[in-house]
Amino acid sequence: MLKTGRGVLSRSQHPELMRIAARLKQCSPRRRCHLPYCPKCGISKASKKRLEKSGKIPLGTSRPVSLHNPRSKARGVIRALFGHLPEDNIGCITIHLGAARNPLDAESSINLYRSQFNGFLKSKLPDSKVWMAFEVKSIRVKNAGQDIYSDSRWKQEFEPDDIVWLVHAHGLIYSPSITPKDMKAAFKTRKDGKRSRYAGSRQVDIRPVKHAPTENGGDNWGMEGFAEYAIKMHFEPIKYAENCRLYEDWALLISRLRRKNKHLFRFGTNKYPNISLAVSPPVESIIDVLSKLSVLICPIINSILLTHWFGFEKQPDIPRPVRVSEKSQPLLDQPSNRGPPSVMLASMANSNVIFPYPQI
Repeated sequence: MLKTGRGVLSRSQHPELMRIAARLKQCSPRRRCHLPYCPKCGISKASKKRLEKSGKIPLGTSRPVSLHNPRSKARGVIRALFGHLPEDNIGCITIHLGAARNPLDAESSINLYRSQFNGFLKSKLPDSKVWMAFEVKSIRVKNAGQDIYSDSRWKQEFEPDDIVWLVHAHGLIYSPSITPKDMKAAFKTRKDGKRSRYAGSRQVDIRPVKHAPTENGGDNWGMEGFAEYAIKMHFEPIKYAENCRLYEDWALLISRLRRKNKHLFRFGTNKYPNISLAVSPPVESIIDVLSKLSVLICPIINSILLTHWFGFEKQPDIPRPVRVSEKSQPLLDQPSNRGPPSVMLASMANSNVIFPYPQI
């Protein structure tokens, strides 16, 4: 189906789908595109066998792979968020959120489902820690289960042969001192005891973590393996004439969801951090702190003092221009009590004043 879908995208005239087709065409073993609708990188039986034969990373392994691979990123995130928590209180959750008539309605409704689910967790399971990935698949109404939603009358809005887009999510949930069985029972009712919007008999499924080791050291159904399964985003073909159009709609919807990580949901991810990985800084004494502050502050103080010193340094005397008004008189023409200089010297000569310097 992935090879057929690649041909469908290459014949599309939609600008965004044309860019996707060009990216698929440039995909090579040295530079993977890691798109879910790529026959070389997508999750399928043929690609999984090819990865196993080549010794690369199949689904569910914990070995490191390319950092650009979304499955590798999911493994790293789950390892950091849930790797240090007890597995008895961790459950693999699958939840059905709603049905839409077309991909555009499914894209717009994801924000509503996200806010509703976030509010339910805050009121009913505030101590939980959740990581999930949204997925959308197309299906005939008559082939969908009747009890996947709390309101069993949802099929009355559609015809049996209509195609609907089911929005659901896969992920991991952790709640201290609660088993996965108790978590599943908690989704049936609200905080006030009334029936919740997730009370369908098959709407919420929470199973304990199971391990299925593989020959190459992987674990298909461990926490990291289920994280890879959560972001698979595969297309389930419908054997009818509009199959090609549905594949185009699905590829366009997945591209928009992955553009800004709209397909991911997190709740309480900052709770219960891995204390062993947190490195606490050494306790410093007051003298060490003051010495570090002095090293930082002293250069600043010195630069300020030097700036003021050079700014206020005594400059050499520079003759200033004298502003003379029209009514002013020369200095020698002004009246003086001492009289002219010659008269003053004569009077001083006749007096008995002793001069320290020889007289002229």
